[in-house]
Amino acid sequence: LIGSGYAEIIQDESIISNRKNKGNDLSSFTSTKSSRFFYNLKKNKIDHPKWSLEKPKVGTWLVKNFRSFGGKDVRILGTKTKISKNDFFQKFETGESISVQFFSDEKKTKILSILDQIQSKDTKNPFLIETILTRKVNDFELRKMQRIVKKISKIFRLRGVNNIDLISKKNNFSDLKLLELNARPGLSTNIIHKTNKKVFDDYNFDVKFKNPTFFFSTTIIYSKKKVLIDKKKISFIKKLSKSKNFSELPSLQDQINLDEPICLLHLKSKKREIIKKKISRLAKRIHTSLSCER
Repeated sequence: LIGSGYAEIIQDESIISNRKNKGNDLSSFTSTKSSRFFYNLKKNKIDHPKWSLEKPKVGTWLVKNFRSFGGKDVRILGTKTKISKNDFFQKFETGESISVQFFSDEKKTKILSILDQIQSKDTKNPFLIETILTRKVNDFELRKMQRIVKKISKIFRLRGVNNIDLISKKNNFSDLKLLELNARPGLSTNIIHKTNKKVFDDYNFDVKFKNPTFFFSTTIIYSKKKVLIDKKKISFIKKLSKSKNFSELPSLQDQINLDEPICLLHLKSKKREIIKKKISRLAKRIHTSLSCER
C-alpha cells in the first residue's frame, strides 16, 4: 500500500531504487522454477528423482507444477488426471522427507535448520506439508547437507535465505535425492528466529549450525470443511492471538475452504513425542471450536 507521504512523492525513483535486495534476483528464482532446474542438476551430477515433461506410460509418477509449493497441487498420475500448464512429471519416491534452510552469499553458505517434513493425513492431498519438526544430525549427515547446499548455491548463484526439500530411504542420508529448491525463506523461518534471533534481527548469518537443545515445530492447521469466521468464531480466534504459539490467524468474515490453512501452530519441547501429542490436541480443539470438522 502506498500511504500518506509516499503517494505525494511516488515519482521519486530513489524510494525503490535505493532499497537493498537481500535475497535472490529474478533470474535466479525463475531458473529454479523451470525445466532448466533439472537440466542443471543432471549437468552437475546432483541426485534427484527422474522427471519428464512428457506423460510417462510405465511406473508410479507424480504430477507437479513449477509454481507449486508446500506440496500443493501435487498428485499421483492416473489415467484421468488433468494436466495443466506448467505441470511436469516426477518419479514417485518413498522415504524420509527433509527440509534444509540455509543462507548464501558470495563469501559463505550457512545451514540454518534441518527439519523433518510430515505430510498431512487428514486432507484429500496426502502430499501437503502439515508439520516441520527439527531433527538432530550427526557430523557425517551435517557434512553431507553442507556439500549439497554449497553446490546448489554456486550453480544457481543463490543469495539470502533459501531452502531445499530432499528425500532419503536410509537413516544416515547416504542416498539423498533433491526434490525441490525454493529460492526464498520457507516455513521454518519462525523456528530459525527462535533458535537464533540475531539471524533475522541483525541480518547476521555468521553463525555455526548446532543441534538445538529443544525440539521446535511449525504446523499448518488445515480446515476439514468450508467455514466462515463469524462473530462467535472470531472471539475464539482472539483468545488464540494472545498466545505466541499461533500466527497467521484468520480475520472476521474470512471464508476458509476445505483443506485450506486456518493458522500456524508453533511449539517447543524437549521431546518430539510431546510435540506430536500437543499438535494433535490443539488441532482438534481448533477444529471443534470453529466447527470445521467433517
